[in-house]
Amino acid sequence: MNHLACDARSTGCSTLLYSAPISTKSNLSFAGYDTNFIYEHLGNALRDQFYLPLKALIGNSSNITAKDVSYDIATLRYSKAFYNAFSTKNWENLPSVPNLDVKDLQRLAGQYQVLDKNVTLASEKKTYTVKLRFIQSNDFVANEMGHRLILYSFYGNLEKIGNQETQDWDPKSLAEISHLPLEVLKALKTHEIAAHFLHCFSLGCVSLDSLKNMNPTANYIPKNFILQNGIASIRKTAMTALPAIPLLPSILYGFAKFLHLDANPEQSFTQYFQNMNSRFASNRNISIVQAQYDNYFSGKGDYDPGFVDQLNKTGAFVEQVKFWAPESHPRGHHALRPDALIPFTNAQPHSSNQTKSLAHYFLKKLTPGTTLFSLGGSRQTLDSSAYQWLTTLALTSNK
Repeated sequence: MNHLACDARSTGCSTLLYSAPISTKSNLSFAGYDTNFIYEHLGNALRDQFYLPLKALIGNSSNITAKDVSYDIATLRYSKAFYNAFSTKNWENLPSVPNLDVKDLQRLAGQYQVLDKNVTLASEKKTYTVKLRFIQSNDFVANEMGHRLILYSFYGNLEKIGNQETQDWDPKSLAEISHLPLEVLKALKTHEIAAHFLHCFSLGCVSLDSLKNMNPTANYIPKNFILQNGIASIRKTAMTALPAIPLLPSILYGFAKFLHLDANPEQSFTQYFQNMNSRFASNRNISIVQAQYDNYFSGKGDYDPGFVDQLNKTGAFVEQVKFWAPESHPRGHHALRPDALIPFTNAQPHSSNQTKSLAHYFLKKLTPGTTLFSLGGSRQTLDSSAYQWLTTLALTSNK
């Protein structure tokens, strides 16, 4: 039985989203960089620089005052206000949403339900509590109609070590950061919740780094991948994040490599498919979705020129598409709302059979009965991820 789907046509079905506890035992065990005081502090600094830049901010959210108006704080407040208003249907408190009328969101709220659900992973040393957000159409019935999104954020999760108090998730290794989402997928599968798509946005692609050590036929790894504006490697990120400071990128990357924080999702993802029998690979689909002018991951931060060719040679179907926003500065293209991005190869007026925007591109992927598991970026909470997906659905559903 799928505990998170309830057929709207069934009698006695009071809600479309309900669940038995999602809890499973895990053999998760990670050797971290926290072997001494110096390594731990250096590792934390590099981790927060490259992977979790909002960790300190969110962890100390009780200290944020109304006078704090930094961009990160403003966006956290905005996305939280948006989601609270949408989920409670308190439309009077809904903040202004560009290019969307409140009626569009009211219509969407009548078509979809949202639910936060914890997944508990209990290992010998540590117990993880991962909060997921489900966005599910009212007509979702597996393999028949509707669709379901499951959102994962690298923020808002908890851990408990032995008999210690529960605390915010505090990963001390790349393996823990990259592999935890895959363990969540495995736990969902054991509860008969299977994902058809793995969507990785930006930092979310770091989970691909863990695929190199996995059985390529593991049945809980989706057969369809969407890599959106994904991180190629920490080495490339270091070179593009601080390009104007001589030697600093190389020094930071050197420390990251020393502490085993040097993720290389591009190489690991290729290795995962190369380890796969061509018969299995031919049943896999990879969509590489990129902003043509990505302030972080284009140019020197882009995938290697042979990346797509290497994946094609494994037998997988690979599609590479690029989008842009001609009226917006390139600095913002990386995380623009999908409806603002149009195909880069088509600057002319669109014909009826062309993808109008990235939002429409995503909606076409959500075929009847589809479940998409989405890994957010380094600055995305569940609220900001929900904002991106709900506005995308509001702008494209039934239009």
